[in-house]
Amino acid sequence: MKTIKILFFVLIVVIISTNPLYPIIYGSVSGIVTDEETGKGLPGVRINLSGRMILYALTNKEGKFAAKSLKPGKYEISFTPPFPYCCLTRGNFNIEPGGKIVFNGVAKLAGTIRGKVLHSGSKNPFPGVSITAFGRFAGWAEQKTIEDGSYFLGVDNGRMCPSSNYYIRSDCKVPNVAYKVLLGVVVEKGIETKAEDILFDLNDPTGIEGCITSSIDGKPLNNIQVCIFSSDNKYPGENDPVEYGDVYTNNDGYYYIKNLKPGSYGIYIIPPFDNDWSDYEFSSYCKEKNDIIVSGGKKTRVDSNLDIPISKFSSKGVENE
Repeated sequence: MKTIKILFFVLIVVIISTNPLYPIIYGSVSGIVTDEETGKGLPGVRINLSGRMILYALTNKEGKFAAKSLKPGKYEISFTPPFPYCCLTRGNFNIEPGGKIVFNGVAKLAGTIRGKVLHSGSKNPFPGVSITAFGRFAGWAEQKTIEDGSYFLGVDNGRMCPSSNYYIRSDCKVPNVAYKVLLGVVVEKGIETKAEDILFDLNDPTGIEGCITSSIDGKPLNNIQVCIFSSDNKYPGENDPVEYGDVYTNNDGYYYIKNLKPGSYGIYIIPPFDNDWSDYEFSSYCKEKNDIIVSGGKKTRVDSNLDIPISKFSSKGVENE
């Protein structure tokens, strides 16, 4: 009898919640975004809401905002202020039927980073290099170098909040050439930071090469992703090693990445994902090798194998040099 009463109650709730005669009771979120130093409201800040619904709003001249008619459910909120501000305030909240949430944000002055990418020997500018700057809990920015090899980060291409934990990664998009990475770049609020020049030597053979084969049938494996990371350096504020690029094995199972600085590296070998594999199976097929010593002007040979038969692969490999 008790079970029947419970089922009856659940049925009534379902009928009420899906019946147009019982409309949804909406909730709302409101707040103010202020300047960190002055405490005054900041106008023109975009409010980003995602979750049960996706909405945008703007703060008024007093820095206040209000988003109404929110369906009950979970939401994530973040703020995008106009330049020269950045805002790291973000969070989550739950809207109950008829609920009113107050969520405030704080914006601070952003900084900028200016630098150049050059060819190592001639010091000629290197245009078209992809530059990405990222700081943990600090912001991000990205851009490509222009004709004179320069880049300027933090205006229309991201927000550089004050932090000493930025790293800048440059990818010249030339096959087999490693990333160049600057660590510990300091960004101060309202100030333009001059980063050291990034130099690429496309003729420098210093790097890691090898062949990936199947340990089951001994045949070369194509289209295997090989990620190169530093055993010495970690991203600022994180435990993750610095990545210096990735390449794919060709039809002969061969890979090569060059233009590395002499030092200690590791590689992580990743096969193409098969939809029939579980996440556990996929991770079990990957392989990691550490403490690879790379000397200047030389190719360090690192061969490896995976416990996968060649029959697992039908896609064409990416041709390396």
